[in-house]
Amino acid sequence: MVFCVSFLALNHFFIPVSADHENGEPTQPLPEQHAYLGVTYGGSDETGAKLLIDKVKTFTNLFIIQSGDLEKNVTALNGVCRYAINSGLHIIVYFSAVPTYRQYISEFYATADLWGSNLLGIYFDDEPGGKMLDAQQVNLYDNQTGNIIQKSIDNLLVSYPNSTWVTYVTEGGARGLIELNNKETRVTYRPDGTIYIIADVMTSNQVQYVIKPNGTAYQRDNQGNLITLAGVSLVPKIPTYQEMQTQKPYQNYSQTEQIFVGTIQNSTSWPRSQTGAKLFTSDYALQWFDYKGGYDVVFTEFGWNQSTPQAIAQARGAANMMGKEWGAIVTWKYTYPESIHFPNKIYGPYLPSGDEVYNELRQAYKAGAKYLVVFNYPTYPAGNSYGTLQDEHFSALHHLWTNLICNLTEVNGGVKSEAALVLPGSYGWGMRNPQDNIWGLWQADNNSQLIWNSLQTALATYGNRLDIVYQDSAHPVEGRYQNIIYAL
Repeated sequence: MVFCVSFLALNHFFIPVSADHENGEPTQPLPEQHAYLGVTYGGSDETGAKLLIDKVKTFTNLFIIQSGDLEKNVTALNGVCRYAINSGLHIIVYFSAVPTYRQYISEFYATADLWGSNLLGIYFDDEPGGKMLDAQQVNLYDNQTGNIIQKSIDNLLVSYPNSTWVTYVTEGGARGLIELNNKETRVTYRPDGTIYIIADVMTSNQVQYVIKPNGTAYQRDNQGNLITLAGVSLVPKIPTYQEMQTQKPYQNYSQTEQIFVGTIQNSTSWPRSQTGAKLFTSDYALQWFDYKGGYDVVFTEFGWNQSTPQAIAQARGAANMMGKEWGAIVTWKYTYPESIHFPNKIYGPYLPSGDEVYNELRQAYKAGAKYLVVFNYPTYPAGNSYGTLQDEHFSALHHLWTNLICNLTEVNGGVKSEAALVLPGSYGWGMRNPQDNIWGLWQADNNSQLIWNSLQTALATYGNRLDIVYQDSAHPVEGRYQNIIYAL
């Protein structure tokens, strides 16, 4: 069991559960905490999870099961949930947003009543904003049209409900090319205005046409020769290149926000229909839009040598404006360890030092984060029984537990936001550097450097007392902050 040795923390004592620690079901709920401190488990089996629980149960109150293997094994997953709760820990359980994984969520929900309020919520999907900016392929859903849009590095593939699909080439030598397909016809539009048509594409009676930029239409014979057609009436009716361009998704930032937010809403609607549990995710960018999509809690990510006050400002600003909770999760500082320590650049995640973990999570706690988490995956260094966590990280968690959660030496939320930096509406810019991309679709624009300069000045002036918000008629900023700074 986890107990805080301080009269200041009497209201946060854990009530011992009377069930058998290993196998029995918990019979009493754990009391709600003013803040939650914990780690994730990304390993593959129940044994490894229990080993980590035994390591951290005396100085944490939250255990996040973030395992791709355990989410597909409800028996083992429930074993970990039971063990964690009977060790005095609240739980959050991860599930992928892949539709075919709904069966696993259903299986877990069938037993979720066992956990009651000890289950804080479902960690559903991961880094939706970051994926939009950086992933090589992202599938999005336009809830206004019913279209599915696959965004890849060099093209957009739009699948329509009527079994038509259109590919827009966005990069490379074929940039600007458009290909429209359905069961009968394939139409290829070249940027120079030439159109190629194959009719009856699925049969042996294919007919090929070519329409030149000047409007002259040809039919290709069996020998490949072009025969001038007397009139275009013989050519199947198709949209023009210009009409196809107007149907292309992501015409502007506002439409892109609508599709991104709609995708999250569509994705989260199913788990919401199954349970009232809170939905969590984590992200390193676009947290405002994650919340607009319907997440209850976003863990803002500390990592990659990015600014901690900025990460706090992005999550807290969105949470404050939308009446939500927020948290912070320490992730990798480097994808590769520092070359000075690892000259051969052997692959491995590299967490910040224990002191850095302590200082970053302490900042988040003082700024009002209700959830303080350390990401723990994969195994590093080799043979580490506890994933990526090492003694210095456990020591940091112990100090955080003693100083903040138990003894309340500092107030959760004691550092209040005094100013808001207001970005343009729908401006899905990554904010990691002046040249960062916008929505994963556009390069930095003429405003990016100006906003970057405003951001740096605001951070230097206010530090952890700054929130970052957006111009949004649904969430007006006027009257909410002592100081309002418009980035443009």
